[in-house]
Amino acid sequence: MNLTARNVLLLTMIIDDASPSNIEAAWNIFFHFYLDKGSLDLLRAHCRKLIRLSSSLEAWEDGNYSAIFRFCSRNTLSELHRHWSLYIETEDLARKEKNDLWTAFRKGMQAVKDKYGENNLVISSGASAGPLWASVFASGSKHFQRFWTTGVTFDEQTPALTLINPTFAYDSTGRGFNVHYGTDPLISFHLAMAAQLPASNHPASISDLVQLAKTQFHLWCSSFRDRITTTNNVVIRMFAGDALAFSQTLLYCARTGSTQSGAYVSPWVGTQVSLDGGHYDKASTNRAPLSFNVIETSNLTDHLGLLNILIVTVPLLERTTAAILNTNTLLRSKDTGGLAPGGLTNHACADISTLSLLLGIVPISYVSGFTSQSNIHEVALGHAERLHEPLSWKLAPVVAKSEGLDVLHQGLQFEPFVLGQILFNIYLRMFADENLKQVLSAAKIGKKMPLLHYIRGTFVALLALVKQNVRTDWNPAMRHMLDCVEADKTLMTNLNHYQDFCCQLHLHGVYTVGALRQWNCPAPGAGVFKLWKQVTPVVCVILKVPRRSLKVLEDISPNEVGTPPLHCEVISTIYQNVFSSIQCVIGETFPGTVAHQLQLREDTAPWTTDSPLIVSFYMPSWVLKAQPANTHVRFSVRAGSTCNPILHSRLGFTLEIFSARLTDTTHVRLLATRPDNCEELKRLGYNEFHNAASEPQGNLGKCSSQNRVSAIIDKQSFAALGLTARTSFHDAEGRKSLSECITSKIKIKQVSPCSMLVSFPLVDRLLTFPYPIDGTSFKPRIARKSAYIEVCASPRHSK
Repeated sequence: MNLTARNVLLLTMIIDDASPSNIEAAWNIFFHFYLDKGSLDLLRAHCRKLIRLSSSLEAWEDGNYSAIFRFCSRNTLSELHRHWSLYIETEDLARKEKNDLWTAFRKGMQAVKDKYGENNLVISSGASAGPLWASVFASGSKHFQRFWTTGVTFDEQTPALTLINPTFAYDSTGRGFNVHYGTDPLISFHLAMAAQLPASNHPASISDLVQLAKTQFHLWCSSFRDRITTTNNVVIRMFAGDALAFSQTLLYCARTGSTQSGAYVSPWVGTQVSLDGGHYDKASTNRAPLSFNVIETSNLTDHLGLLNILIVTVPLLERTTAAILNTNTLLRSKDTGGLAPGGLTNHACADISTLSLLLGIVPISYVSGFTSQSNIHEVALGHAERLHEPLSWKLAPVVAKSEGLDVLHQGLQFEPFVLGQILFNIYLRMFADENLKQVLSAAKIGKKMPLLHYIRGTFVALLALVKQNVRTDWNPAMRHMLDCVEADKTLMTNLNHYQDFCCQLHLHGVYTVGALRQWNCPAPGAGVFKLWKQVTPVVCVILKVPRRSLKVLEDISPNEVGTPPLHCEVISTIYQNVFSSIQCVIGETFPGTVAHQLQLREDTAPWTTDSPLIVSFYMPSWVLKAQPANTHVRFSVRAGSTCNPILHSRLGFTLEIFSARLTDTTHVRLLATRPDNCEELKRLGYNEFHNAASEPQGNLGKCSSQNRVSAIIDKQSFAALGLTARTSFHDAEGRKSLSECITSKIKIKQVSPCSMLVSFPLVDRLLTFPYPIDGTSFKPRIARKSAYIEVCASPRHSK
């Protein structure tokens, strides 16, 4: 949020005035922790202007910047307005508050210096110089140390500044100093040019690098202003919130036209994403885009997991050959490092060609063996933790042109048993942290536990995307996968998550197990459902956690506690079920106007009050038929997280934060949906009364009968070994020509990375595969009586 506020502040300053002095002030405001009085006065004056314009969406649209800057939601504009107001209010803080803020800045900067040490090289600037990294990384490292000592990019002779830059003084939790430890003003610029400086007979100095960066910054600012003042086709849309939730909302809007999706702005708030501010309504004259030619995800893969990124972004790509998705990692993979073939496999939790075939997207550098971006400085210096690996993905290749439009490959055919086994293997790798053997093996050699990115809901979302892309008999595939999950003994908590898994399958409309049919629901009017007229297969559990129970976590240093994954458990004397798809909001609930529903009042200052934490999750209702009086709902930390040693000493073996009986109506409520959120279930694809007749039977009829591609799967590893493309001849002329043609006259050759051309007299057929192939060793099969030709080829991999 604060970064978005800073970006708009900077760009609107440049629009107003691109003079050298104003750009210099913009540099100071954007990059320096401390400011001179002139820059601070300019910042405050511009904030006052933005505050007036951002008082409402209507006021903004009447202002000078609305043609360029648009906000996807009113909530985004409101939050930016709040941050700009906070920048102004810093001037009026009491002396003690100013002293506390100053102390926070100094402590925060010192913590970063301590993290890296005085003499350690910080090589991040090397990425900005590419193959010429050697000419800049020494001075770049010294600049990094000096920047975190002084808070500015000035020369050492510049007097120390004492005015705090308020744009670094706030984040989502309030006032303080919480700047990322890797922040470096230089790495945003093209530092390879330092090797071309007049004095290039010696490595670039700190002053050389700073001056080069500032020169580029001035040029970029001037070019930006020139562009927007001479054309009216530049539109920058802003959204402040969770990237995954925003992507889900865009996709839901594209499919249904609704600007409300029930997705939450972030995991710890009750505000839902609403596309009510960026011209997303169908009636808009210039409707905002809902699919994209280029999607850039920065290094969110490190923080959210590659599969989470692919699940929400692949459906948003324009269905054209030009569309591209960029993902990046900065942290080395736990095994081979980075996104080298082994490292990419670890991130993807699957064989790469197999995952690509399931999702209909191909990693270009993986199959081509080359990339245009350099990380040689990190490889050469043997950096222990960091390895920048960019990766570009493109959609499955084009089959043909139809009325001038690209038509993408129509889906790959899988045998149900094989598909079920492939999906189960992905399941095992996504939840490898539950494999006790692997965990103990990693501990013996001192490996760190990987970040936990995935829950059962993630895997089900992956299945929903696979279901759209492949051709198979879906129900048998799902039944086989579930049989494997039920029989698995390698994941120590596998069956504890099974009810959550089945619940998510049902909510996403992917598959419904028999236990979640309407006939198995608890009878209304009895037990915990005594006030219900009809009990649905899935219910929402609301757990009110007293604020005092969170104190044990709040008292631990953020550096020690990290970001522990949380979940809820429903426990009785005969079962223990874990549910990970939770939503947490600090606030209060009160009765709604609809039966079995609550309304939520979110606390506007959540971390400074005693309001309880409202935790909600969905679960199968039938589970609650047995022993309701002896059933507890527990809010706890997920076992296996990296911070467990610290938390075990505070929370005990079970890692329990709070627990209450199911029958304790003060702390536990059962509802039909989450408070104030009926749209969420519609977005997920939930049908309240699923039955066998409504279950889809797969996508067998999706592809034309003339051309078909199926996968050849290894029966041991269940990885893709090859692809078989078949073209059938239904017309009399084609059948006759094939039956009379001798084998030597049938020519087959590769004409593109994904295509083989089949030619014989009077016939030319292009076989297009959904993945690049190695056409040097293909195997043909010619069936003259059945009138088809098959070509089997191996997927292409980088050597």
